[in-house]
Amino acid sequence: MSYNSSQHKLKHLLTCILKISRGIKGIGVGVKQQAVNSFLEKKLKKKTDFSYDESVQLALEALQSSLGNDLKSHEVEVVTINKTETGIKRLTAEEIEHHLNTIAERD
Repeated sequence: MSYNSSQHKLKHLLTCILKISRGIKGIGVGVKQQAVNSFLEKKLKKKTDFSYDESVQLALEALQSSLGNDLKSHEVEVVTINKTETGIKRLTAEEIEHHLNTIAERD
């Protein structure tokens, strides 16, 4: 199986947004973690209280910023854990597309 450069980057990059009361607000893990962490530091200086949708969009923005190009909904998987709901939720391609469109409309 062969991967193009973009797929390779996405496969090896994991971005997490954490909302924990003890002070951890966001962290990037993986190949582009320094770029992700720099992006998150800038964003988290301006605002620290994010809604669920804003958190998902911030994670997608961090990923786009670190890769240097726009994402397509079929190129990325988004999984969330919410303290008010039990279990892990994997977003559908349609849900991801909605968040990507919201980001694009803001820019």
